[in-house]
Amino acid sequence: MISAEKPIVFGVILSETVRKIEGLDYNKTRETLLPVIHCKTKLDIRKMSDIVITKLREMFVLTVDEKQYVECFNNNMFKPDLLFHGFKTNDLTNHPMALWKTKP
Repeated sequence: MISAEKPIVFGVILSETVRKIEGLDYNKTRETLLPVIHCKTKLDIRKMSDIVITKLREMFVLTVDEKQYVECFNNNMFKPDLLFHGFKTNDLTNHPMALWKTKP
């Protein structure tokens, strides 16, 4: 269930961020990042990515319904009923942001 302590928007952002981190081109990252870091320590980009993803996932633990909502949202399906069990809400399926964000 959505709460003030853990807004679902963070789940959507987390999902998108993890996908982007996992999709990094490590060779390009090494070529562009390492030259600007003034550090003689060898950096392991893959290890750094794994640590960041682990910490993000620890910070944003979602319920089963919240995970399903995020998965659906990322697949261009807006299902607010997964978040608002038992609450009377206006029809959110035609909300302009939801329509725009889930447009294929």
